[in-house]
Amino acid sequence: MSLEPDLQTAVNGISNLRITTDQKLLDGLSQLSNCASKEDLHLSPISRKKRRPDLKTLIENQQILYYKQFLGSITEIRDGVEHLHSNLSDLNEICESMSTNLRASKQSSRNLIDEISKLESERKKLMVEKNLAQAYLNAFQLSGEDLKILRTTDSSTAILNEDFFKVFERIQQIQTNVAILLKVGHQATAVEIMDQMGLLHETALEKIYRWAQSRVKHVENPELSDVLAKSLSYLQIRPMLLKYVLDEYCTHRRSLFVRSYIDALTGAGNIKGIELIGGADPARYIGDMLAFIHQSIPNEKENLTILLKHCNKIDLNDKIVTCMSTIMDGVCRPLNVRLEQTILSGLDCPVMNKIDMCIKFYVETIEQILPVSNLLATLTELYSLCHQTFINQLRCQVQAEVGEYRPPGPDLTPSPIIQALLSLLGDLLKDTLPSSPEQAEILIQLVTSPVVSQINDVANRLGSPDMGVYLCNCLNQINIFLEIYPITKTISNTLKSQIDSQMDRLSSEQSSWLIAQLGISHMYTILNDKVETPLSTVPGMDSASLKIFVNKLDSVINDPESVLLPQIYHLSDTGTRKYVQQQSFRILAAIYRKVYEAVINPKNGYPSEILKMDPKTLEDSLCSDTTEVDTKDT
Repeated sequence: MSLEPDLQTAVNGISNLRITTDQKLLDGLSQLSNCASKEDLHLSPISRKKRRPDLKTLIENQQILYYKQFLGSITEIRDGVEHLHSNLSDLNEICESMSTNLRASKQSSRNLIDEISKLESERKKLMVEKNLAQAYLNAFQLSGEDLKILRTTDSSTAILNEDFFKVFERIQQIQTNVAILLKVGHQATAVEIMDQMGLLHETALEKIYRWAQSRVKHVENPELSDVLAKSLSYLQIRPMLLKYVLDEYCTHRRSLFVRSYIDALTGAGNIKGIELIGGADPARYIGDMLAFIHQSIPNEKENLTILLKHCNKIDLNDKIVTCMSTIMDGVCRPLNVRLEQTILSGLDCPVMNKIDMCIKFYVETIEQILPVSNLLATLTELYSLCHQTFINQLRCQVQAEVGEYRPPGPDLTPSPIIQALLSLLGDLLKDTLPSSPEQAEILIQLVTSPVVSQINDVANRLGSPDMGVYLCNCLNQINIFLEIYPITKTISNTLKSQIDSQMDRLSSEQSSWLIAQLGISHMYTILNDKVETPLSTVPGMDSASLKIFVNKLDSVINDPESVLLPQIYHLSDTGTRKYVQQQSFRILAAIYRKVYEAVINPKNGYPSEILKMDPKTLEDSLCSDTTEVDTKDT
């Protein structure tokens, strides 16, 4: 199909347009679309040509309409701008007014800041003065609350609280501060404050004293014990007030202790008393009484320790001992009456000794706990009374037993009185020796000395052999008894010396008796005279006399007991009897040795076989038990 050249050119021009990349063209077409309707745009080519001027007009009208709208908008903008200008003018006036006011305020602020600075400086100065004043008050004055606590507290208060003690400590601190104030030269102020605090201090001390005095009886109450201990620690600065409180406590505790002591003696309720339990045993009765007192001391000491545990300005141990002594003094009178009555009731020596040792034990014990007390003085007096009574009673009893002369029987055995007194001494030593060796030595002397004196007195009225046998028997009996006890070594050695002396005396008498029985005294005399002539020709030393001697000697060898003194058989100690016998046989062996030497001497002219036994064989046969006896005697 061929197109007209102009159309072809137009089509080519249109096809060469780059509509998609030309934004302005696209915007213009978009606006054109808004100006015409679809009917106006979809026209035939013939109608389109006819309507082209109308489209142009339409576009122009549309453009005019836009201008009018723009003009209206501009008008509104102008009116808004004018209104804004009016408002801005008003605002400018306000700002100028505010600027003026700000300048005035700034000036006022400067003045105010200056004033504030001055006030702050004044405030700081006042705060310093306030702090100084408060520090002064804290250092030298009580607060209102402290004064209220001090005034509202009295002895009727159930318990002093911690606040009261803080107030009291505060008063003490102020007094310390006043002392410093005096040193730096403020005497007038210091004296005034000191007078004021002195009154408050005395008031507080008086309240503590009154309260403590009324409550000190209840120290065993755990709720009050700590408060009481603290109260007494503050009373240390007034020793007399502390003393009055402790006196009140001691009076109360002494009354309770005496009551409990009487109850323990007589019994309370279903509990049997000490007097009923120990009525048949005086030693137990006294021991139980003293044990009750001794066992009560630790409880009283514990209470006093709790009461005075905060006291650090006194001698605590001395104060406790003094108070305990005061408390225990209450039982002195009833204790003294009962002990003295028992001591003087005529009891036998063993019971008196038990009581004596019991009281001595508690005297030594109480002396360590309460060295200066009426209780110790009472016990010491009672011990002295008991000890003296016991010693006198023992001395009298021993003297009564040994005072009367009682000759020994035919067997020369010790009197039954000696055994009875030794049994009494054994009973005494059983209770005395473990605790008091010195006392035991005294008792031994008290019993043995009179007994030995009585034995010697009886022996002196006897013949020579009887005296030696009787003394050996009696002294051996005493010595055997004493050897059980280690403290009797000195007395035992003395007795052994006496026994040895009597044994030697008896040995001498037995030797004389033996020589007399054998009839060889003249031989001994002849041998000692050293006769020059042959002894076989001397009467009494001839062969016939020697044969008689040999025959008698054979009898002695066969029956050694046949040549003993009759009294020697009564020696109760076998060792002593053997010793006396062996000593006499030794003398006999010595005489035989001299005879034997004379017989074997050729110049004396004796037959060779007249003495068949040599001296050594004789001595061995007669003295075979010598070593054993000596060892036993040693």
